[in-house]
Amino acid sequence: MLQTISLVDLRKIPAVDLDYYFNRLMPRVLPFVDPYDKYDSAIEQRHVFIYGKQGCLTGDTRVALGNGAIVELRDLGRFNEEGISQFVKTGKGSIHSALATTFFKYPPSPIIEVVLESGKNIKGTPNHPILIQKPHENRCVWTPLSQLKSGDKIKVATGLHWHGGKQLRKTGWKVYKTKHKTFQVQLPEFCDEQLAALLGLLISDGYIHRKRTVNFYLARNEADLIDQIRTFTYRLFKAPIAITQSKHSKMLLVSIHRTPIARAFAKIVGGQKRIPRIIWESRNSVMASFLSWLFEGDGSIGEVKNQKGHPNDRWNITLASTNVELLRDVQLALLRWRIHSRVRPHNGKTPAFVLHISRNESIRKFANQIVFPGKVKAAKLTQAVNSGSTLTRTRGVSGTEKVMSVKRLPPEPVYDIEVPSTSRFIANGIHSHNSGKTNVTKLIVNRAVEIYGAFNVAVQRTNAENFRQLLEGNWERKPIQVIILEDATDVGIPKDELADFFRIRHKMYEKTGAREGLVIMIFCCHRLHETPIALRSDYDSLLVLGVPMNDWDYNFIASKVGIESVEVLDEADENNEKGNVIITYRRKFLGIAKIPKLTFSIPIRDITPPPANNQGTSPYYRQRMQAYQPRPDNPEPVRVLQLPAGFRPENVIRQFIHARPRDDYNYDRKGKVRNMDNEMGSRFTKSTERKINIAVPIILFIISTILYEAGYAIPYFKFH
Repeated sequence: MLQTISLVDLRKIPAVDLDYYFNRLMPRVLPFVDPYDKYDSAIEQRHVFIYGKQGCLTGDTRVALGNGAIVELRDLGRFNEEGISQFVKTGKGSIHSALATTFFKYPPSPIIEVVLESGKNIKGTPNHPILIQKPHENRCVWTPLSQLKSGDKIKVATGLHWHGGKQLRKTGWKVYKTKHKTFQVQLPEFCDEQLAALLGLLISDGYIHRKRTVNFYLARNEADLIDQIRTFTYRLFKAPIAITQSKHSKMLLVSIHRTPIARAFAKIVGGQKRIPRIIWESRNSVMASFLSWLFEGDGSIGEVKNQKGHPNDRWNITLASTNVELLRDVQLALLRWRIHSRVRPHNGKTPAFVLHISRNESIRKFANQIVFPGKVKAAKLTQAVNSGSTLTRTRGVSGTEKVMSVKRLPPEPVYDIEVPSTSRFIANGIHSHNSGKTNVTKLIVNRAVEIYGAFNVAVQRTNAENFRQLLEGNWERKPIQVIILEDATDVGIPKDELADFFRIRHKMYEKTGAREGLVIMIFCCHRLHETPIALRSDYDSLLVLGVPMNDWDYNFIASKVGIESVEVLDEADENNEKGNVIITYRRKFLGIAKIPKLTFSIPIRDITPPPANNQGTSPYYRQRMQAYQPRPDNPEPVRVLQLPAGFRPENVIRQFIHARPRDDYNYDRKGKVRNMDNEMGSRFTKSTERKINIAVPIILFIISTILYEAGYAIPYFKFH
């Protein structure tokens, strides 16, 4: 039994008796109808309103792990509600990390992109909260993306230190032997500083030609790098390099003509110019070597001039690329050494972006940790450090950045993780709130299973924009139906679907044929002032999981539960006390409950929409598309097949397997023809008999599933 506690005894906030609450929300004795009345129905309906800070991010969001590595959010799991065990950085200092326990994956939702003054961005659902600093106040509050505007100050990470040790990461390469001995090469087992250098040069000024040749471009004044590349290539691969001069440009082309090497590089790079994952998971020296050669290829360093064109003793390190995501990767990688940088669009003929490192302390850190491998740029870097050391004014790294733009994007799949201890993590270098996927829905479902039994409860979950698909689909024929509508704040429910929402008990009668039972509608929202008036005015229970993020919601909830209760919930959030819920029932404030970590006790059915576009023509894709189509309704009750006494389906299947007709002749293991008795009955070995014993229950399950879809059912039987 769950225990409830009072948060602050001095405020005299009552603790909720959950047994009292659920005995009213879910009556143990349901009303029944007269069996002779053909039209009356006694299905009860409950509306539960859940208010909380929920939101999700896009799959390409970069999450800072506890060891300092960066990984995309969609790579942390495979399916919704998947249990994970991954430490992530929380932003409370460069070292503090917490354990993420659950991965969430949701269908496409409307997206808002927020871009900061340094070029950092974050894309998520309009209700996803991030941490902002209140103007003229020494405190920070969680604010959804939809309420941000230009000029707001966002909390950002100033450092993402590496704590993953000094071990090298394995490449996973395998050597494929060739026919010619002269083309035999070796592939390194680990990714060290020299391999990282070649990867950095490949991503900046290189390409792979038909997975046969690895090519690097060098300027003619960078000829001193050729000896280093030759040394790296021979030590790592035991292969030579070829050097050619371009006839139409002042560039040198350095090539490695080995197919195994080209395929190995293509496996790591993956066809896109981004920082490879093996580099993210490597120690600081490997990352520094990668960045050093990356800046050597597409980077530059020069003196900043004033408006009159004269130098002003200020220097700037730049990195140009047409791929802004690569520059944002580099921006996060530089935070390992607390190097501040900005990503800005380049005002030129080609659409490109430039990363700038202009602060004196950041240039010094770059010179101490990363440096340039070429002599020309290394000399300029030394000059920049000596020039910057004479300046008396220095600027520290700020923990906030201003919002430059907020724009809406088309829907796309969204993801999230749950960090129970801190409820926050670092996403794209920005302080982000973790999933608001709380235990409240799990608590309601588990209590329904405890009261009515698992065989009598069916759970369906979807969002508001897929509510019509839920109404038109098939329902399990069970007397207790729990329907969870998530992410319904910014999705307007049409009036006809809203009417079905209040007539859900009649829809249950149409779908299941049941005349007695209970249907519980759980409506999850994140802003009350944008939900339909009928929904927020007609509910049986209101559950508040977090402090309201706008004045209208704050006043509305305070009028229902009292200002002191909201203040207590706010204090609990500041003290990282998780699982606190304000509970009301029938306009009556019951108090505050603390709910521990829970899991669903029965499987739930997720209603997902079909893909937005019909891309892909593979048979697997067409099969998935057909699976998304709703099946026709079948409101007739299931008809149980009447079988003869003593009839067992497994015996029929066994007799069919053993008694299939065989030829008069067969072949033994040596290929000789042998004569067999022409009898109805095959002689099987013991191993074959064991396989048959395994196959019979599977065949019976498939047959019973087909019969159930057709509206029939067979009596329960045991396997022998």
